[in-house]
Amino acid sequence: MADRVETFGRVVTATGYALGVNWQQVEPYIEVIQYTVLALLLAVLVAFIVTRLRRRGEEKKAHPRPVDADPEAIS
Repeated sequence: MADRVETFGRVVTATGYALGVNWQQVEPYIEVIQYTVLALLLAVLVAFIVTRLRRRGEEKKAHPRPVDADPEAIS
């Protein structure tokens, strides 16, 4: 994932360099792409967290800990 973010940064940098002083003409488009990528990353993060929490809840339901059990004896 970090490679893709780094690649995106390199593309933006190379585009800005190639356009020179005209980079401001494409700035609004880059901004839209940037916010889209950030929104997608946020959605993936939220989905990951929700999935982990659901799995953790399912595991607790499938393997409940006895109330009077010694926590250190259970492994």
